[in-house]
Amino acid sequence: NPTSATIAAGEQQTLTISAPETTATGKVTITPTVAGVDAVTATLSATVKDPNKVFETLATGSIPEDWTSTSWSFTTGYAYTSSWYESSNARLITPLLTVKEGEVFMIEAMGTYSGYQTFFIEYSTDKTNWTKSATAITLGSDWATYSVSDIPAGKYYIAIHASQARVRNFYGGELPMEAKMKVTGSDHNFGLISTEATTTFNIKNSGRAELTGITVECDNAAFTVSGVPSSLAAGADADVTIALQTEVKGAQNGVITIKGDGQETVTLNMAGYVADDSKIYETFNALPANWQNTGWSFSGGVATGSYTSATASHNSEMITTPITVAEGETMAIEAKGNGSYSELYVYTSADNGNTWTKVGDFNTLMRANTSDYTVAVLSGVAAGNYRLKFEGYSVSVKAVNGFTYNADAPELSLDNTTAAFGTVKAQPEDKQFTVTNSGTGTLSVAIASDSEDFTVAPATLEDIAAGESKTFTVHFNFAEPWGEKTANITVTPSYDPTAAVTIAASATSKDPNVWEEDFEAGIPSEWTNSGWTISRKWSEESSVNHAYSGSSNSNTLVTPRLFATEGAVLEFEVFDAEENYPLTVEYSSDMQNWTEYGKITESGTATFTAPAEGAYYLRFSGRYIYLDNFSGFKLDLLAADAAISASTLPATGNQFVAYNASVTVENKGTEAQVAVAKLFVNGEEKASDEAELAVAASATIDLSFVPEEAITDGTATIEVTLKDVEDFAAKTVEATINIAAAPVIDETAENSFTTGILPVAVLNYTPKNGWNTIGVPFQLTNDILTTIFGEGWKAYELTGYSNNEISFSQTTNFVAGYPYIIYAEAAPQEASFKLENLNISSASEKEDVRGGLAFRSTFAPIAPGQLTAWWGVTNQGRIQPAGSGASLKALRGYFYMNAEAPDTDLSEARIVYINLDGTVTAISSVKAQLKADGNTYDLSGRKLTGNLKQGVYIQNGKKIVIK
Repeated sequence: NPTSATIAAGEQQTLTISAPETTATGKVTITPTVAGVDAVTATLSATVKDPNKVFETLATGSIPEDWTSTSWSFTTGYAYTSSWYESSNARLITPLLTVKEGEVFMIEAMGTYSGYQTFFIEYSTDKTNWTKSATAITLGSDWATYSVSDIPAGKYYIAIHASQARVRNFYGGELPMEAKMKVTGSDHNFGLISTEATTTFNIKNSGRAELTGITVECDNAAFTVSGVPSSLAAGADADVTIALQTEVKGAQNGVITIKGDGQETVTLNMAGYVADDSKIYETFNALPANWQNTGWSFSGGVATGSYTSATASHNSEMITTPITVAEGETMAIEAKGNGSYSELYVYTSADNGNTWTKVGDFNTLMRANTSDYTVAVLSGVAAGNYRLKFEGYSVSVKAVNGFTYNADAPELSLDNTTAAFGTVKAQPEDKQFTVTNSGTGTLSVAIASDSEDFTVAPATLEDIAAGESKTFTVHFNFAEPWGEKTANITVTPSYDPTAAVTIAASATSKDPNVWEEDFEAGIPSEWTNSGWTISRKWSEESSVNHAYSGSSNSNTLVTPRLFATEGAVLEFEVFDAEENYPLTVEYSSDMQNWTEYGKITESGTATFTAPAEGAYYLRFSGRYIYLDNFSGFKLDLLAADAAISASTLPATGNQFVAYNASVTVENKGTEAQVAVAKLFVNGEEKASDEAELAVAASATIDLSFVPEEAITDGTATIEVTLKDVEDFAAKTVEATINIAAAPVIDETAENSFTTGILPVAVLNYTPKNGWNTIGVPFQLTNDILTTIFGEGWKAYELTGYSNNEISFSQTTNFVAGYPYIIYAEAAPQEASFKLENLNISSASEKEDVRGGLAFRSTFAPIAPGQLTAWWGVTNQGRIQPAGSGASLKALRGYFYMNAEAPDTDLSEARIVYINLDGTVTAISSVKAQLKADGNTYDLSGRKLTGNLKQGVYIQNGKKIVIK
């Protein structure tokens, strides 16, 4: 349609051809009415399929609904199997189809590997027992349609049994004209809930007739069903809702049964645990109040157990406060495993954690639920009062619900069970202990000691509320007789005397008038130590500490100040002393003047006998010697005493660079002091400072000065005194020092340089008011130029030479080694300058060349007679040729003509200095006057001609100054 048409030039007409209702072929012919134009004929064909037949395109990338598959895969364009052998049973199976006598099945397929190719059609009534079609099919390597028509009439599942094949279309058979119920859903666990929770599943009629008689029922009334249709039309579906109600508490399990007329029954299992808000209900944003934890971590409302070295099992442990379990009561634990080795145990303890009994093992459940949380139900716990312990590894717990906290179960918790006073020679401080009620209800305790050497206060602690604490003290009675003292201090709770906790008290008292030292706590601060350490002899038990001298005879160990009467004996032990390695013993009353007492060459108990009544310091030195167990004399620390424990006196320094020394002073007295330190060089005080010293404390005092002169083999001394303590003998340390002279960069010497940083250097350079040149091996800065030339200086660099005019431009950027012209208004009347942190970055002279004119620096003086054909800058800013007797100091600049114009005479040149503000200072040459160039005006605007005198003018739009 249409059957005829008139079409204008350049236009077109659409011809519509209707498809036939049956399979047919035909032709359409288009005949022009214009003579000489041929007719056009098109061949038509159509294959019309029975709409009641199954026509499945297997090209969507997924298996069609109600089909099943073994070893087939689906991709866009076709279904395929890569199985290699017929025995692999790779089957692509249709739904149950009605097959008529002589039914033709058409399959569009191709082979992918002919060597191992299998392809045939099977049919079965139960998907278990299969009959092979007699039609042999050999697939080609291109797509083709294959037919099978030898399947008998009946209802069958049709299977494409293949290997190394692809299929994209299947045609044949009819779906039965009956309903087919399809349930899409799965078993569901609601977990632990406190409000109503729901889940849904879908019922679909995927058949060709109406589905009737639909029922959905549950065998547990805690699960309610809604949204159930009584019937479904072909292709229709409905969502059914299952809700877990909360009226009945505890674990709930139910079976959902779905039925339909003529359909197979489908069942879904439901489970959940309804929380009881009247019971313990803990979630885990943090550890619940007063619970104990070892190893569990808390994040996002979940407690996670992991490996820990802090428990015997290496599993994390959470322990509850006291709880009560009623007869037949259960507890829900919402948890999941985190791997194949997950562990979750529950223990109970009826004796406050002394013994534990395992009551729950949920390892299998946790390992089977690693993606979603499930509810483990703890049941069978006998009625009673307990603590619960949750022990877990690689497991996460979301919530627990069940049992009840014991509201009247106080529990004694003590922060420490040891009162070890150690060795004491004076009344020690009391030790304080904290009693905490880690349970519920109110706690009261009685406290008692079984020895008069140790007393407690108070004797009772009453009314300690849950979670709160109170303290008591243990007092040691320091009194004769001296020796070891012990006691058992018992803290007994009123709720259960058998739950008493015992504190082990101990002390060793010694005569305060006898000095003793065993080095078990290290070398005490009262000793003066240089190089000795604490060591343990390999041949002795590892717990014994000794003082050890080390490998140097210069290491010394000095006792604190002791007092002895004439003939009093001090005993001590010596180890590893021998003839070749003796222990030298010296004594002194002031730590300044020492007398040798003797040398000990044998190991064993040694003695020192006081030659007279008075104060003693003993000094020990030797190689590879051990000392221990001093006993005797009396500790006699001065109220004001100090010692130098360390010092820094550098052997070298540099002129003009800070010389930094330090001394560490240790307070050896019994009172706080102020230490004063002074630094002397060759007897002249250079620096001083002071520091406060608490008892037994040390302080480091820094001393610094800047040497103005070089020093050879000088003596530096640090003297330490105590402020306002007249009878304190000053402590001193000294060293020989050498202060190197600062490097000199000299205008009168031939300088040579090595690149690098000079912390300080002396620059000998004589500046003058007016015009100067300078060229140095370091980068000039504003500060350096101000130091050399005073305030108001201007710096210029060579920027041009042409038409007999030399131009310089003012600059603030400088490059090491290049020469510059400096104009100074207030040059200092000095010829030597101290400069700091000079970066020598140019070890050789540099030059700037413009139009053949070179401006070059010199690091060495130029003698008379060597300046022929060279020019210099005069004090007035002119450039003047050097005379036969002219000379030039180092660190200056000079001019010469390079190879481009070696014979140029600069005597007639005009010099122009261009300032930063755009003004121009013009200076005439030695011989010539500056002339007006036709565009020159005075400040009143008159145009000028001829020679210009000194003054200010406007030339070519710029302000110039003639000097």
